[in-house]
Amino acid sequence: MQSCLPKDEAGNFIAERERSDAVHDLLAFLAKRMLEMNRQKQQVIRGFLGWLERFVGAKVEDLTPKTRLQGYYEHEYESFLAVLRKNKRKLAVDPARWEPAEALRAEFEVERT
Repeated sequence: MQSCLPKDEAGNFIAERERSDAVHDLLAFLAKRMLEMNRQKQQVIRGFLGWLERFVGAKVEDLTPKTRLQGYYEHEYESFLAVLRKNKRKLAVDPARWEPAEALRAEFEVERT
């Protein structure tokens, strides 16, 4: 990058040797790639939360704290499970039981990787 935007001893850009167009193109490419990666991440998040709602029989919006469920990828499984246990009266499955807990763990671990 420094070779594309050379400076003299005083720190001023050397206009004859600068390649700001290359730097611009690189930054544009990286921005586009970041947007695409974010779009993919949001798609995975929506997919997991949709699966979760179908599995537990309740909307994430109706559970508290919903932000911990919506940001599941930032938390450990035990924290995620604690939120579901706290809301067990609103759920069609009991997250404290072994079978639902294992299904939740399996899907949670797949989605976090």
